[in-house]
Amino acid sequence: MTFVQVIACETSRADRLNRLMDAWLEATRGKRTATHPIVGRERGDATHAVEKT
Repeated sequence: MTFVQVIACETSRADRLNRLMDAWLEATRGKRTATHPIVGRERGDATHAVEKT
């Protein structure tokens, strides 16, 4: 069975989200089951971010 988690948030610090994702990827290397994590921003509203794991 496949599980997808989507987290949506409003932030003016999308660069911080990217750094947090990078740190999480490094800390969980070889231990996590999430294989394709993504952080994205909405084109029309740069403060709307979405994380998919």
